[in-house]
Amino acid sequence: MGWREEIATALDEWIAAEGGTGGKPRWRRLGRAIRTGDGLYVVDVRGTEPNPDRLDALRLAGAEQGSVSQGFPVMDVSQSESTLTVRVAEFADPADPHLWSMQQPPTFLVDALKEGLASLGSAPLGDMLAHRKPGGELSRTRPPAGLFPPQETAYQACLGTGVWLVWGPPGTGKTMVLKKAIGDLIAAGKRVLLVSATNIAVDNALLGVLDERRHPHGAIVRVGPPQLRKVAENADVSLPLLVRARLTATDDKRRDLSARLVVVRNRLRRLGELGTALAGFDAARFAQDEIFLGAPQHRPERCEAAVALHRTRLDSLADALAAAKLERDQASAAHAAMHPDRRLWAQVDELGAEAARVDQAATQAEAAALEAAHATAEAQRLMNDLETRSGLARLRAKRPLAAARQTRDAAMERELHLAERAASARDVADRRRADLVRQAEVLADSATHSRTELQEAEHRFTTASGEERRLTARGVRITVFLRDPSDRLQDRHLDLINQVRTVAHTVVSVNHMHQKIVVIDERTVMLGSLNALSQSRTREIMLTMRGAHFARRILEHEHAAEFSSPPACGRCGGSDIDVRRRKNGEWYWRCYARTCQVGSAGRAWHAPVDFGTRR
Repeated sequence: MGWREEIATALDEWIAAEGGTGGKPRWRRLGRAIRTGDGLYVVDVRGTEPNPDRLDALRLAGAEQGSVSQGFPVMDVSQSESTLTVRVAEFADPADPHLWSMQQPPTFLVDALKEGLASLGSAPLGDMLAHRKPGGELSRTRPPAGLFPPQETAYQACLGTGVWLVWGPPGTGKTMVLKKAIGDLIAAGKRVLLVSATNIAVDNALLGVLDERRHPHGAIVRVGPPQLRKVAENADVSLPLLVRARLTATDDKRRDLSARLVVVRNRLRRLGELGTALAGFDAARFAQDEIFLGAPQHRPERCEAAVALHRTRLDSLADALAAAKLERDQASAAHAAMHPDRRLWAQVDELGAEAARVDQAATQAEAAALEAAHATAEAQRLMNDLETRSGLARLRAKRPLAAARQTRDAAMERELHLAERAASARDVADRRRADLVRQAEVLADSATHSRTELQEAEHRFTTASGEERRLTARGVRITVFLRDPSDRLQDRHLDLINQVRTVAHTVVSVNHMHQKIVVIDERTVMLGSLNALSQSRTREIMLTMRGAHFARRILEHEHAAEFSSPPACGRCGGSDIDVRRRKNGEWYWRCYARTCQVGSAGRAWHAPVDFGTRR
């Protein structure tokens, strides 16, 4: 019995002790998988003992075992306590995903070892070791220069045949001889397996071979954890780096393939949907319908525009009607509820008027006192002038001086009398005015609504049923083009402009606009010099023409469709936008909000008007 038969017999006895052969691998479900991203799933594996190091034993499939054969292999896995995170192809998306693990029979490894021994061919070295007759022949290759005779023998033994034992104390050159022998074997195209009890010993022998650089690229692979940095960081030798580079390239290819498969899967799903939608497709009827829809009056965009217009009008009619009723009821109720407050504020106004009259009377008395003081001052000035004369002039001024003194005394008496009267009048006026103010404050505090609220309610009550509102309630869509706020004439009509903005659906500001045009229902056109929004009594001329073609040409010429949809400001997001025209004829939108220009060197935001394919 040979050594192979002896090992096979021992393995058979081991298999028999484990229960015999015949066991087959089976798939075991570990748990439900929850998707967290493209190709990423999380599984709770509490109560199980998965082996994350065996990726070939993990697969993502459905809940039934029959779906495992069509499942997706796991490409990467990481475990955090009882949570297992697995990565599969990005296009993997099984229904009710679960993670499955392949369970091998107890004799799996023993069976694999037995099959491996049976598959071995001739093994002279194995036969030699089994018969305990090691030996061989030295190589006749001439040793390199610089070796001692024992080193030359060890070198020839490495290049020879058989099993040899090389022994020597530290520093006798064993590693040096080994480096030279391995380098020559690799240069000769031989395959060399270098093993040692320590990683550092392998690295020391390998480092010399690498330094000589006699090996072709990819001819040396360092298996296991290197201890020397020069070996560990050599991407042409270190197995982890080689595997990482190969995996990176493979992963890039896999990602590209996965992306292509996702596209193909989406296309297949779309083709399936189209196939279902085209079931029973009538090509002849389709051709007829295409001709019908190709007619100008049946074009989809025109029909859609008409439907959208009518739908908008219907929605506007309903909304406007509800809003008008609500506004009318609210205005009427507010107007009625504020009647007692209006009476109170009327009494406040009467008290204020009386206070004004009292104050005016006191002011008049004070004015009379000031006039008397001025007359006294003039009499005193005249008397002083006469007293300053001397000689003959003084004698001549004796009689006028007596008259001036008498006038001054009378003026002083009148001034004193009027001053006392003015002081008394002001005291009475102040006390009366304070009393009236207190009464007015009491009345104002007892009012439920302020004067401003009364004015707003009165305005709402009187303007709730304007002509524009009646048009809006009938479903009429109003678009108004006004001059922009830079026009000084606009300051005279701010109230009207604000009212128009609350009623019209769209109000667009236009810079340097002079034409007066009214288009109704895209059929009636009014042209002339009458400003339809502000002029009612002036003598102007308006020419009225009816015709849909002419109306549409006017609207196209004035770019009504493009100008009626101003964008929001690209800087501040506001709606204070006007439309302007450059000297070269190009139209553009411009934001005229002053707050938008602050911090932008005074430059306003602007953007070209998009006319599509038509100008």
